[in-house]
Amino acid sequence: MNMNSKKTITIILVIILIAILLAAGWYCFIRQKKQTENSPVLKETTASSTTQEITSKTKLYRNEQWGFEFRYPEDWTLHPSILKSPFSKFELIGTASEEKIPNTITPSLLINIVSIDFADRASINFKKLNAITSKVIVFGVKGTKYKYKFESVPRITVDLPFGKYRILLGAKKRYEDVFNQVINTFKFLKQRNIRSEKMINIKVGKMMKRLHWL
Repeated sequence: MNMNSKKTITIILVIILIAILLAAGWYCFIRQKKQTENSPVLKETTASSTTQEITSKTKLYRNEQWGFEFRYPEDWTLHPSILKSPFSKFELIGTASEEKIPNTITPSLLINIVSIDFADRASINFKKLNAITSKVIVFGVKGTKYKYKFESVPRITVDLPFGKYRILLGAKKRYEDVFNQVINTFKFLKQRNIRSEKMINIKVGKMMKRLHWL
């Protein structure tokens, strides 16, 4: 085989190789394009748009006396209870849009400020009802979450320390989305005062012990 034949064969092989590479590249490009077109498009949700949506569809409840606030659905109504006892200092009942009157036995939503003794007894009762317990943090305050059945109605309750009291946040399980909305937007306006009150109680206790030994 002469030199010209070798050169011709080499050129042909190079051309074939280039053609194969181009075909492979084109195939990969088409395949990638189809995968991109068929893949789902993810929408990016910004915090500001979510906040605006929540604000536009909810109302703000703010209690200056007890120092807390939260948001709830605009089609719900809140009813402060006029009944007070040594154990319950404040009670707020939430009523769903489909309810005509507040349910005082098994409220759809309940915010209750109670004595520590009452909360402890409630915790014991929850456990007797075979409640599922878990830890929860609401606006930086650690508490306990209970899931149980009362009067055959599934319910959720969150127990939080509240100075010299405790605050119980509860709801029917069927309104768990509303309950989570309340929990996620719940704020203690006097959180610093609650912590200060705890410190004062500790200091007073130490002073009383010192006076006892004098």
